[in-house]
Amino acid sequence: GSSELSSGINAEYGYKGEELCEANLKIFTECLETAREVCDEDPFAAIKVTALSKPNALLEGSQFLANIRALYEAHSTPHPDTVPESVNLEFLPRDVLGPRSLLNQHRMTMEQFCELVSPASLSENEKSEIFTSLQPDSQGRVPFFRFREACMPGPPVRPLYTALCDSGIIQPLSQSNLDALNRLEERLFRLSELAVKLDSKLLVDAEQTYFQPLIDFMANKMMSRYNTEKVHVFNTYQCYLKATPSQLIYDMDKSRAVGYKLGAKLVRGAYMEQERLRAESLGYEDPIYPNKALTNSCYHNMVEVILKQVEDKNAEVMIASHNEFTVQYVVERMRQHDIDPRTGGIYFGQLLGMCDQVTFLLGAGGYSSYKYVPYGPVEAVLPYLSRRAYENKGMLQGSQKEIDLLKGELRRRKWGIV
Repeated sequence: GSSELSSGINAEYGYKGEELCEANLKIFTECLETAREVCDEDPFAAIKVTALSKPNALLEGSQFLANIRALYEAHSTPHPDTVPESVNLEFLPRDVLGPRSLLNQHRMTMEQFCELVSPASLSENEKSEIFTSLQPDSQGRVPFFRFREACMPGPPVRPLYTALCDSGIIQPLSQSNLDALNRLEERLFRLSELAVKLDSKLLVDAEQTYFQPLIDFMANKMMSRYNTEKVHVFNTYQCYLKATPSQLIYDMDKSRAVGYKLGAKLVRGAYMEQERLRAESLGYEDPIYPNKALTNSCYHNMVEVILKQVEDKNAEVMIASHNEFTVQYVVERMRQHDIDPRTGGIYFGQLLGMCDQVTFLLGAGGYSSYKYVPYGPVEAVLPYLSRRAYENKGMLQGSQKEIDLLKGELRRRKWGIV
């Protein structure tokens, strides 16, 4: 049953206890310190949440958050007037957005809330008090992030969480996994505080969809606390996922409503085969776009959605891409929006050894250009690099261009000719 699944997940991710999580925390700390030493401005370090907690706690936490979201969407209504003015819907073509409405368009009314909690033993007065605590807007409507906050276990203990769990509307988090997630939060906050102290930036890596809700939640919690003055924490958005447009726009809207700056790293995605096999075996909808064209469209549309926020100094974005067309597209849009290449809050990143000609041309042009340097034991790094190679197989098929460039450079260095 579920215990076997949890054991399997823990074994698959090499979880060997909290001592290993603390050791990984030390490695990430050293990464931040090293990046600060070798980089004159805006150093970045990437972290993996799966290295800082037991994976089955991430799994249960993600499922809990997914259940909360499903409850809210079933008891709320989309309202077109709630789309932020900064979001231009022309950049959300229906084939990319899909049939569902945006999460940040949904609002819950008092009537819908009462319907949701009807199985719970709450008096009318208690229902009214809880709903009022959710801070409804002038039209008596509650956005998702306020509802979700009230559904979290705490501390402090929240009346809505207790009522939902006691009535069986949701399953409570197990105490052992809740303790593990509290330790995870403490580790992430320690890294964030160090990033602020060193004036550095943290990239929170994305994972499989069954971990991602918890990672998104934690990353936004980090941003809300540490991105108030400037961007120190970035969450990663995988543009091959159908859910990404709704998630990114929701996070962007929430950051403006709460009062912090959004950090977004845009990638295409690296778990395609694994995600599709899991969806097929468990009988749920494939979470990934059916073709590369839609993934590319999603990526470029998300660039457009976030550009206005970057212009207004409310967000920063890392364009993590080996796709030359995407890089050219972003550079051209920066020029059109008059965004400064070095100080405008847009960064570019490629893996060390991949698309060097893109990275170096960006650097030579004055853009903030970075090399992503994975390191560790060979047996741990190779699976990561193989996923990157699969993700970029289209680019790798065109590697003859890089080979020709390298040959030309060798000829230039040896004989002074091209």
